[in-house]
Amino acid sequence: MSMGLSLGLSLSGPRVGTSTPVAGASPTTFAIAPTVQYHPNSQNATLNGSNQVLDCADLQGLAYLFGNAAIAGNKIRNPNMAGAVAGTPGTLPTNVFGGTLAGLTRTLGTVTVEAGLSCLDYTYSGTATGSIDIQLESSSQIAAAQAQTWTSSIFLKLTAGTLANVSSVQLLISEWDATGTTFLAATTTTLTNPTGSSLDSQRQSSTRTLTNASTGRVTTTVRINTTGAVNFTLRIGYPVLEQAASASPLNAIGPVQMTDALGRKFWRFTGSSALIIANALNALNMRQMMVFAVWRVAKVTRGTDFALLSLRYSAYTDDTTNTAQTNGYILRGNAATSTSEAARLKSGTVDSYANGIGGHFIPGAQIHVAGFNSRTTANGGGRFYINERTNDVAQTSLTATNGTGMIIGGKATTSNAVTGTTDNCYDLYELAIWKGTYTNAQSDTASAEMVANWGIQAITGQIIMTGDSITECIDTSSTVVIPQDGIAHKLAAPGAGYIPANFRVINIGIAGSALDTYSGAITGVDLDTQRDDTSSGFQMVYSGGAANNIVTVNVGINDMRSSVGNQTAAQHYARFVTLLNTGTTGYLQRGFKVVAVTPTSISGDATGQSRISAFRDLLINPTTDVIVSQFLTDVLANVGQTYDGLVSVLPIAKIQYASSGTIFADATDAGDTTYYATDGTHHTPLAMTLMVEGGSTPTYGYGPFLQATVP
Repeated sequence: MSMGLSLGLSLSGPRVGTSTPVAGASPTTFAIAPTVQYHPNSQNATLNGSNQVLDCADLQGLAYLFGNAAIAGNKIRNPNMAGAVAGTPGTLPTNVFGGTLAGLTRTLGTVTVEAGLSCLDYTYSGTATGSIDIQLESSSQIAAAQAQTWTSSIFLKLTAGTLANVSSVQLLISEWDATGTTFLAATTTTLTNPTGSSLDSQRQSSTRTLTNASTGRVTTTVRINTTGAVNFTLRIGYPVLEQAASASPLNAIGPVQMTDALGRKFWRFTGSSALIIANALNALNMRQMMVFAVWRVAKVTRGTDFALLSLRYSAYTDDTTNTAQTNGYILRGNAATSTSEAARLKSGTVDSYANGIGGHFIPGAQIHVAGFNSRTTANGGGRFYINERTNDVAQTSLTATNGTGMIIGGKATTSNAVTGTTDNCYDLYELAIWKGTYTNAQSDTASAEMVANWGIQAITGQIIMTGDSITECIDTSSTVVIPQDGIAHKLAAPGAGYIPANFRVINIGIAGSALDTYSGAITGVDLDTQRDDTSSGFQMVYSGGAANNIVTVNVGINDMRSSVGNQTAAQHYARFVTLLNTGTTGYLQRGFKVVAVTPTSISGDATGQSRISAFRDLLINPTTDVIVSQFLTDVLANVGQTYDGLVSVLPIAKIQYASSGTIFADATDAGDTTYYATDGTHHTPLAMTLMVEGGSTPTYGYGPFLQATVP
C-alpha cells in the first residue's frame, strides 16, 4: 500500500563521495583539438563587483570572451584594435593614425583584454620635440553636421613608466569638411593623468557641439603633450565617438561566476546575460561546425527560448559595416508558445524532436553534455547529442558561410548589439567549438570524451516536475527569483545527493496552469493537455517501468482561487484524479510513478485558502501523514489494484522552519514576506530552498522525499 511518508526514510545526508577526484575539474582533452574552448573552473575570468564575467581567455589562445555590451551608437569602426602588430614602431590598428612621433620611439604591444575591454599598449621613449597624436578614426569617415553634439570617450591606463615631462593628456573632437581634408575646429579636453589603477575605472570623455556651417565629418584624437625625456606606456581601451550629449554607459551583460558544492566554477546565465566571442573566431560556416557543452538547465517550460551558441555576424568588415546574424542559433533550447511542448535542442529551426526519440533531447537540470555536429546534407546533415545519445536530423537552417564572432547566451542585433534570450536559465561548465566538417565517428568521440571527463552516467530514468508557477519558479514585483532558484535545479545540483546520477530532472511547470482552462481565465495550460501533448516529454518513457519514470505534480492554487477557477476542493479533486488515472492517457497509464504535492497557501482569498486546505486533506491525513485510502482507490493505487505502490503524497505544506513554525500551511504563513512575495502566493529564494530541503522537517522536503523514492 502506498503511504505518504512511510517510505523507509533512512537518511544520513546527501549521497556525496569525498575520496575521489572531482570530475570535470580540469578541461576535457579531445583527440581533435577544438578551435576554441572555455572551462570556467580552470580559468581566471575577470569579474566585476557583482561577479559578472567581464572577460575570459580561450584555452586554445584564439578568441577572448567579452562580457560588456558594445555601445550601439559608436561610429569608430575599430574599437577593438584589430590589425595592430606588436613591434617598434609596430603597425597601428586598422583605421588608427599615429601622426608625428615628435622625435620619440614608439613600441606597440599586442592587443589584449582588460576588464572586458579590448586594449593596446603604446610605449614612447626618448626626448620629445613636440606633441604625439593618436587619431582614432579617419577624418573622412564619420558624417556630421553643424549643431550636432558629439561625445568621445576612452579608457586610459598608465601601465609602465611615469608621465614625467608629459604636461597633459588631451582628448580632441575635431570638425572637418565633407571630404575630410580641411580641418575646421575642435574641442580640446585636458584629461586627468591616467594612473596604474584598473582600466575600467579610468574612462574619460570630451563633448562638443559642432559649430562650423561647413562641417561634414568629425573625428577624435588622443594628444600627449611632451617636453624633454620621457619613457612611459599608455594603455588605450575601447574608444567611442557617438552623437550624444554624454558618454553612453558601458553595460556588463556577462553571466555570474559561481562555485558548486563540489568546488567547480561555472557561469550562471539568467535573463538576458550573454558573452561575446571575439571576432578572431571567424570564417565560420554554419554547416561546417561542431559544438559541445556541459551545462544544466533549470526549466524547459512552454515558450522558453535559451541560446547556448549563436553566430554574431554573417558578414563583417568593421564595426560600422557588417550584417548581424539575427536568430543565428547553432544550438539552443526552444519551445513554441502556442502549445504545451517542452523546450528541446534545436539548430536554427531544425528540431531534435524527430525520429521518435526526441524526448531524449530535452535538457535537464542535472549536469549533462549537449552538442551538435553541423554538416551539409551531402556530408550527413546534423547530429544532436545529449550525453551519449544521438539523433540524426536535417542540415541546420542556418546558411552563413563566412561568419564572424559568436555569442553565448544571446543573439546578434543591429549596431553590434547583443540581445540575450530573456529565458536564459542554465549553468555552463564547459564549451568547445570546432570549425570544419566532422564525421559521426569524430563527433561521437568528442561527446564521449566530454562525458568521460565529467563522469556523467548514461540517463536511464527521469523525474518530470510539473505544475504552476510554484514549480516553474517565477519572479514577481516584490521578490526576485531566477529559474535556478527553483526546485528542480536545487534537487539536481552537483553535490546535493538527492537524485541518482543516472536520472534526469526536467522542470516543465508553467505559471498560471490548472486542470482546466476555465474559459480562458488561466494564463498557463491545462495540465491534461500538457500531459497528452506529443512534445511535452510524457510520451518518452524510459525502460524499467514506473520506478524509472516519476512525475511530481503540484497544482490547485489557480483552480481553487476565487478569482480564477473558483472550484471547490471536491471539484478540483475529481479533476486531479483524472489527471493521474484516465483511460490510456493518465500519468499512471503512461507508465509513471506519481508524487502528488500538496499546494502551498495563499493570502487575500479566505475561500480559496479553505479549499486548498480541504483538498490537501482529501489526499493525506494531516495528523498521521497516511495517504487517504479513498484517494488511492480512486487512482487505482490501493492494495491489490493496478497501480498499487505507484502513488505517494508529499505534504510540503507541513514544512516548518526554525522559530517560524509552519511556513506554507495557511493564510498567516502566506502573509510572511520572509517566505512569500507580497502577492501572498509566490515565494522567495529562501522558501524555494526550504521546499527542497524541508527546513526543520526534512521528511517534508522534495529532496529527502525523492531521495527515498527514487531507486
